[in-house]
Amino acid sequence: MTENKDLLDSFYLEKLKLTFIESAVLKTYIIGYSEIETLKFLEITKKDYEKIINKIYLKYQSDNLFEIIHICLIKNHLDRYDLVKPEVKKMALKYSKSIFDNLNILSFIQKNTVYLKKELNNFEIDTNKLFIENASHKDLSPLTKEEVVYIKQQINNFTNTTEQNSETLKQIKNRITNKFQANNYFNAIRRAIELDLINKLFINFEYVAFFNNLQIATINKIESMIIVNKYSDKEKQLCLYFELVNYYNNIEDNLLFNNYSFKYIS
Repeated sequence: MTENKDLLDSFYLEKLKLTFIESAVLKTYIIGYSEIETLKFLEITKKDYEKIINKIYLKYQSDNLFEIIHICLIKNHLDRYDLVKPEVKKMALKYSKSIFDNLNILSFIQKNTVYLKKELNNFEIDTNKLFIENASHKDLSPLTKEEVVYIKQQINNFTNTTEQNSETLKQIKNRITNKFQANNYFNAIRRAIELDLINKLFINFEYVAFFNNLQIATINKIESMIIVNKYSDKEKQLCLYFELVNYYNNIEDNLLFNNYSFKYIS
């Protein structure tokens, strides 16, 4: 019975689509708009907003926006590029140019795996540094051990809503959200990842295997793309840019949802 339900749910989700306004509301939530900012930006009333949110809950048979966002990303119900922060785009643009310039020289002389691995690591590190440079002093204050443990538990069990019954856990959640001056808890966890405030190994030791597989897959795509003659230099550099953005998205999404088989690795 459970297996049949899972198959039905999977089939249902494959056919499911968000309307333009539903997609817009979810995107503003993920980016971190407040409800008031969303109403103003989308030119809708509070009543309209509540109706849209309730329709989203109904479509996904859940009132947990963390879970709904996860499903939307896996099933491509949202355009992932629309959710990319300016810091990621800026650093991807910088590294796509430098990597292309170097690969153009080296591609026919030697294998570039070591070089690309180093550049992918530097790209992630420099992206986090840029987030840190743009952050407020309050954002950068360390998380307490209690807060880190809570975030880890949330990431590992983001579909579990039973913790809402605990006043103590509610207080920790609110404290984390307020620390980052975030308008919702999802955005607070995303901020902690952007600012590199969470030890990735503390989330899950599987992250090491995931990260290695991601790098290999990304390197293979870059090397294959570079030697294709039908692409112009500008097209190759653009492809590199999107590969780097996808690379960062993969890291972020897997840390947010503890899902080590995400779509870009396939």
